[in-house]
Order: sequence, then structure tokens, then C-alpha cells
Amino acid sequence: MLDIDPRNGGDRTLAQLEDKHGELPHGPRSLTGGGGWHLFYTAPSFSPVGKLGNGIDVKYHGYVVLPCSLHESGSRYEWLVAPDEAALPTLADPWCELLRTRNLPTTTQARNLSHREGGPIPEGSRNNTLTQIAGAIRRAGVCPAGIEAALRIVNADRCRPRLSDAEVHRIAASVGRYPIAPPWVLDPVTFASGPDLTHTEWATLIVLCRSADDDGYVYGGNWIGEKTHLSYPATYRALRGLECKGRIIHVDGGALQGRARPVACKPLSTS
Repeated sequence: MLDIDPRNGGDRTLAQLEDKHGELPHGPRSLTGGGGWHLFYTAPSFSPVGKLGNGIDVKYHGYVVLPCSLHESGSRYEWLVAPDEAALPTLADPWCELLRTRNLPTTTQARNLSHREGGPIPEGSRNNTLTQIAGAIRRAGVCPAGIEAALRIVNADRCRPRLSDAEVHRIAASVGRYPIAPPWVLDPVTFASGPDLTHTEWATLIVLCRSADDDGYVYGGNWIGEKTHLSYPATYRALRGLECKGRIIHVDGGALQGRARPVACKPLSTS
């Protein structure tokens, strides 16, 4: 089954692939609750790749949501061409070869790239991605309330579609049970208040707070980008953004050369 998500460019990707490999055969297809399409075909004799490009996922093992299921948006899945109206077609050889050999990043690589660029988090990856983000925040010493505040920002900015507030709360509460280790922790009130932080800004702030010395200072350098898995320009923009929003104070030079003191962190002993 091919899962086409126009919100992530699936319609454009499909048009490009059909121009190159020929039009897909017509068969059962459904309209998803999120506004995409599910296209059903006979299963190949091999395990296909998991993704054909932006907005096109390949479902081979596991399950799919069928009509007339209710989507969290309030829309229902519905058949455009029901199974009793068309037999399952077989994909032509060019499409089978594409499914067999498509050279794309692995799921983990794609997720990491998406994190680096702050890209959209598609349906099917939202829970796992937000749980990973919550884990990174918790390791920085943020309480469940602070974790939830950060996840709400990510959910609103990047999840397509958004998770419910109840699910975001559940993730934050679950991850918030884990212990914290760093000597400095993020003050959840300071962390959650004021202008919203971008993904790169809060990722950088977490690294700064985890690395603060006994006086609360962090020495700059390319290692900040290495710790956050961000490029040098992205790290620089994040540090400048944190400074403009009053989350860090730069001393002894520039953003990446001198020292920075995160104003949102405090000693663990006083938390």
C-alpha cells in the first residue's frame, strides 16, 4: 500500500514518479482523515523500501487505518474506490524495481535530518519523535511541566497533524518519571515563559545547561553544534536567538568563542 500525504509534498512526488516510471494502475483507494490517499496493490515477493520520497510511505508489514475510521481531526476515512469495485492491481516492473532499490536515508537518518532542520514530523512518527525529544529535555533536568511546555511548542510547529493535548501530556508525564543527572537544571518557569523557543534554540539551551560549570558558565566552540547535531550556522543562529530572547548572556567575546551563561539554569541543590 502507498500512503500519499500531500501535506508533506506527496502529491508532487507522485506526479514526478509517474512521469518517470509510468502511471500507477487504478485499484482500491481511500481518502484518509488527514486529507491524503491510500493506494492498495498486491504485495510484492520482496520486502520493499519504506519510503519513495517526500510524502510517500510504503506500507508492507503492520496495519493501516481503513474506512470508515474516525481521524483525530474529526474527518472520517472513506473509500474513493472500494475493494468490491476494483481488484487489487499488480505494479508494473519499473515500480517494483523502484520499491526494491530506492536509495533513501534509513528511518533513523531521516529522523535525525528532520531534527537538524526542524522539519515536519509526519503521522506515524509523532509519538516516537516527541518521546525522544522529551527524553533529551528530561536529561537536562527539566520537570514534567517544563517538558510538556516544550513539547507543546514542537507539536504546534512541526507535527502534521498535531497530537492531542492529552497525548502530549501523557508523553511528558511518562518521560518525567525518569531521574535527572546534571549538576545544573533548567528552571521550568523560566524555560516555558517568554517568547517561544525554536527547536534549535531549546536544543542548544539544553546542551548549555547540561555543560555549565560550577559558576553556571559554558565555554563556546564548535562542540556546541556537535552536541546538538546542528550545523555551525544553525548553532550560531540559535545562540543569537537565545541571547535576543534573554535565555543566555554572552561574556568574554562572541557567541561561539567566548563564554555563555544560561539564565534559565540553576544548581540542582536549589531546585
